[in-house]
Amino acid sequence: MEIDARKFLRRFREDGLEARGVLRPNRHFGYLLNNESVAPLLRLMIERKVSRLVADDRDWYLAIDVEFKNPGSEESKEGNVRDLKNQGSVFNEQNRHINPFFKSANRRGVTS
Repeated sequence: MEIDARKFLRRFREDGLEARGVLRPNRHFGYLLNNESVAPLLRLMIERKVSRLVADDRDWYLAIDVEFKNPGSEESKEGNVRDLKNQGSVFNEQNRHINPFFKSANRRGVTS
């Protein structure tokens, strides 16, 4: 099953996602998806029978076969997550758009 990343993450409480290692607390931005989030997020996707998270408006995806696409990544725009030096590149320039628990000084959160 393919699902919008924001809708999928909203199924859970932020403290639950933090406990599972999907979200990382950040004093400036609330909670972030980063390099340490990739493996726990993939495990959660498999557990919930989600084959692919997408953000069509961002031309972004992450699939359980560890393939990804992120036009905001400086390291690689798409390919296999395992080939990245920094797996956090999957989320570069995307937290604000795909992570409903991201917050900044200018915005309390993104709900799109």
